[in-house]
Order: sequence, then structure tokens, then C-alpha cells
Amino acid sequence: MELSGPQAFYNQPQYEQITRKELQDHFPHEKPAIVFEKGARWVRLTTEVIFNGSSLALIYCVTSYCLEKISSRLSLPKLPKGVIWITIPIGVYNHLYIGVGWLVHWGSQPWLSYDHERCSNKRGELFEKAEVVKRLNIQANGCFIDTIIMGKKENFDKGRWLIVSLGSGERYEELYDSYLMLAEKLNANLLLYNYPSYGASGGYLPNKAAILAAHQAMHFFAREMLKAREIVDIGNSIGGGVQGESLKDLVLAEQVKYVFLKHMTFARLSGVADNLVINHAGLLISFLNF
Repeated sequence: MELSGPQAFYNQPQYEQITRKELQDHFPHEKPAIVFEKGARWVRLTTEVIFNGSSLALIYCVTSYCLEKISSRLSLPKLPKGVIWITIPIGVYNHLYIGVGWLVHWGSQPWLSYDHERCSNKRGELFEKAEVVKRLNIQANGCFIDTIIMGKKENFDKGRWLIVSLGSGERYEELYDSYLMLAEKLNANLLLYNYPSYGASGGYLPNKAAILAAHQAMHFFAREMLKAREIVDIGNSIGGGVQGESLKDLVLAEQVKYVFLKHMTFARLSGVADNLVINHAGLLISFLNF
């Protein structure tokens, strides 16, 4: 898929038909435009198995205990003591980690409704507001990220891109207007994405590593696929915390000029709790590595 030049997707005869369908689909195309992995894949998979397995073991132990209190006939087979001593502390930590993740990124809470029909209609309006628009699926740390690029044809070959990390609970379907206007004033194109477990992006539980990987995947995609020569990276609200954490090990290309901006934001993700909940709650978030 060509993203710029004479053979670019927006110069193809079926561009309008394909784009309208992509925008109205509830989920982005299954085949990812790129696959990005932050860190070693085997480390990520091993960590997920250990922590999620420990959480399941904790739930099993609590359920078994409660059933036994109700009636001895309802008791479940007990786990070996060695397994219990190892998995329960990890399981408690993981449950706290998930709870803190919902606090920091409350838009990832599973009980919050996501109106697929309304968001599909909002995406459909993009075709009338942007000269060029393309919805993409980018895979970051095994999670599919709902991504959209938009702008003007004349800007696609210039290589200037605006990447925006949104605030907690925000989705690009609801906020693209203002950022598209800013991109046009900067003679740039716009790249927006929804965090993992937000909107139509994949994932079921908040995960700091996946969120940071998504941000870095956008830079990798802009640099390698969009051939960006100038990148303006904006972090809004909690997006500034995501940006700040990601910058610790973000790969910056020598041939690319960067500008990083923050708006109503935090220097780190743990700063969210101190400002929005109670003082020193950020210490808990730091301890839980979120």
C-alpha cells in the first residue's frame, strides 16, 4: 500500500468506496499496516502468563474459600501450598495494577459503553471534512490499535506529521475536528489513534506497556511508512504523561526533526492521581509501575 506519491491510495479509482467502508466498519481492517514490538516478545508473553495466571489462581482460591464457607459440599480442589504462596502475592499485585490502570485510563473501564454506531457515523463524516483520509490497523505489542491518518494531498509528500496522544477517556472520533484544523494551519497531516482497550482498539484491560508501545508504534509508522521528515508530537492531558514516559526510550531518527508539545498535562503518569484523586496517590501508581 503506497501512502504517498503517484500510486498513493488516494489516487486509486476505488479510493472513495474503500475509504467509506473502512470508516463505517466497527473495527479496523484485520491485517495490520505494521507490526511493532517494544522490547522482547518472549519477555512480554512470559510476564502476561505469570501475572494473568496468578490473578486467575487468586480468584480460584477466593471462590473456593467462599464456597467452602457456604457448604463443605461445594468446596473445590485445593491448589498446592507452594503454588498459593507464589501466585497470591503476584495476583494481588496484578489486581491492584488493573484497578490503578482503570483510575489512570478510565476510558478503558469495560463497563463504560462504546457506541459503535455513533462512532461509525462520526468517522463517516471525516470523508467530507478531510481531503485525504485512511483508517489503519497498527499492531503494537500484540494489540491492534485503531489508527487514522488525514490531511491534504499536497501535504502528504511534504513529510510533516502531527501525532496526537489524547486524554483519558477521549477517542479520536470525538476530537478530530480541532486537531485537523491545527494540522491544516501547520501545513501538516494528522495521525490520531485510540489507546489499547479504548474504542475499537484491541485489548480488554489497561496495560502501561501496551499504551507506551502504541505511542512508539505511531512514531515508527510515521518514520518508516509515511516517510515523515518533521514530526510534531502533542500530548493532551494524560497523553502528555504517555508522551513523557515513552520518550525515555523512544527511538529518534537523526534525519527527522521533532517538536514535542504538552497541553494541560502531567510529566509522568503517576502525576494523574495526585491531581485528580488524593495527594501522594501517585506513590501507589509508581509502586505498581503504571
